[in-house]
Amino acid sequence: MDTRKSVLEMTASEAKNFFLKPSSYVNIQLPRYFDFSTVITQADDLLSHDSLTDLSKNTKALSSTSDVNYNLLMNKDGLYDWRPLLVY
Repeated sequence: MDTRKSVLEMTASEAKNFFLKPSSYVNIQLPRYFDFSTVITQADDLLSHDSLTDLSKNTKALSSTSDVNYNLLMNKDGLYDWRPLLVY
């Protein structure tokens, strides 16, 4: 029996605690050096001081920042069949 709760069924406090856990973001096994806790902590600190609306009005767009997005590739056959790993 699945005891997990939908985010839509959680209280605001439960949802925040859920999203503050790094394990809530990917459902695949990643190497130990993939640690999201620093980014999550910084995001929580930013949101404790400003609203999301205020932060989104920042003049520097995150998409124009270098080294923000990475394409993870996975090798299917051990040779030349490299495919991007899509994480939703």
